[in-house]
Amino acid sequence: MRRGRRRIAVMLTLSFVAGPLGIVRTPDAKASPNEFVTMPDGIRIAVNVRLPDSYVAGNQYPTLFEMSGYDGGGAEDGTLSKDIAKQFPDEIGSHFPLQDDSRQLSRRFNNDYVTIHASVRGTGCSGGEFDLFAWQAALDGRYIIDQWIPQQAWSNGDVALMGHSYGGITGFMIAETQPTHLRAATLSGLIDDLYRGITYPGGVTNYGFPLLWTGAIRPAYDVGGGLLPGLVREEQADDTPNRRQKCAESTATKKRTVLNDPLVQGVGDTDSPWFQARSLIYRAHDINVPIHITGAYQDEQTGPRGPTHLWQASVNAPFRRLVLLNGNHDAQNPGLTGPEVWG
Repeated sequence: MRRGRRRIAVMLTLSFVAGPLGIVRTPDAKASPNEFVTMPDGIRIAVNVRLPDSYVAGNQYPTLFEMSGYDGGGAEDGTLSKDIAKQFPDEIGSHFPLQDDSRQLSRRFNNDYVTIHASVRGTGCSGGEFDLFAWQAALDGRYIIDQWIPQQAWSNGDVALMGHSYGGITGFMIAETQPTHLRAATLSGLIDDLYRGITYPGGVTNYGFPLLWTGAIRPAYDVGGGLLPGLVREEQADDTPNRRQKCAESTATKKRTVLNDPLVQGVGDTDSPWFQARSLIYRAHDINVPIHITGAYQDEQTGPRGPTHLWQASVNAPFRRLVLLNGNHDAQNPGLTGPEVWG
C-alpha cells in the first residue's frame, strides 16, 4: 500500500503530460538561479531550469513547474549547509546537517522532463513586493507557464504543476488562474482557508506554528535557501550572464507593505477580506485540469482539513484524486521523506 501511494502522484502527472525520450546526457544545472523571467510589470522572477538527464538538443520536452517562497529559484539539489558540509568534511562535515532542498520534489523526473523551480516575487532573487499567498504570485506563475515556457526551444508546450506545503499552496493558486498550457497538478500540504484552517481553527487562536513559521522559519528558508545561493554561489556555464549582479539588482527592488504582514493581520480575531483573498477554497472551482491532492491526518503544520475540503471544492476538475495517510507534514511527499518511509 505504501509503495502504491508513492506511485500515484507520479503516475497522475505522467498520464497527462507526455514527452519524447533522449539518449544524450547533458550537464546538470549547478548554480542557482540560472535564469530570470521578466514579468509584464518589469519585475524579474528567479528560476532554476534543469534539462532532462537524457536531453537531446533539438528535442522538445514537457515541463514540471514548482514555485515557492523558500529556496524556489535557488533550488539546485542542495542547500548552502550541504555545500559547507561537503567543503569542510573534517572540521564540521560530521556535525553539519546535509540538507537537501525542493529539488527533491522533481528529482525523480529528471530523466524525461524539464524541471523548473521559481521564487515568488519578493523572495530569493526575485524582485518586487512580497505578499504572502497573494494572487500576484499566482499570476506570475501563470505568466511563466503560458508566456515563457512555451517559447523555449526545449519546450513542447505541456506543463504540470507540482509542489508541497508552500509550493503546493502556490501551485494550487496558480492552477486556479487556469493557465492555458497547464495539463495537470499534483500538490500536497495544503491549507484550504487561511483563517479557519490554520490561524483560528475551531475559533481558537493558534499561537503555535503560524507565528513560528511567519516570524522565523519562512524568512530563514527564504534568505538561506533562495537569496544567498544566488549571491554567493559561483556562477556556472549554464547560468544567465551576471547572475550574481542580477540577483543583487532584483533584491534592491524588494519591498513589503506592513498592512499585508500576516502577523499584523492575525491580531484581529475575525475573518476578513485579507484572509479570504489568500484562501484557496474560494476559487477551487476554477481548477480545470486533472488534480492529485495528498494529505496527512497528523499534519502538524498545515493541518489535516485542507486537502479534503479542496478536493471536494475542485468540482470542475476533469479528474481529481485524493490520497490521505497517517503521518506528519513531510510524510505526504515521498520526495521529502525518501523510500524508507514510503516503502
